[in-house]
Amino acid sequence: MAISSGQVTVTTERISVISDDRDGCEAVIYNNSNSRSVYLGNSQVTYSNGLELPKGEAIKINLGPVEEIYGVTASDTALVTYLLTKNQ
Repeated sequence: MAISSGQVTVTTERISVISDDRDGCEAVIYNNSNSRSVYLGNSQVTYSNGLELPKGEAIKINLGPVEEIYGVTASDTALVTYLLTKNQ
């Protein structure tokens, strides 16, 4: 099993949080912010149409090949950390 992790600062400009161009993976995304929600979705995500990840919460998502998760905040910034696992 291959494991990787990282951090992304999410702002009011949507940004790619997880880009997996391999064969798919399982991702755990955690919102480290103590004051901001992060909104997750595709490349068109906004704070009004994204899945809200509240401060201090995590979500587990299975990604297929070449799927990507984007994030955005309604204001200011939030730090997001992630852990990816992939069976080899």
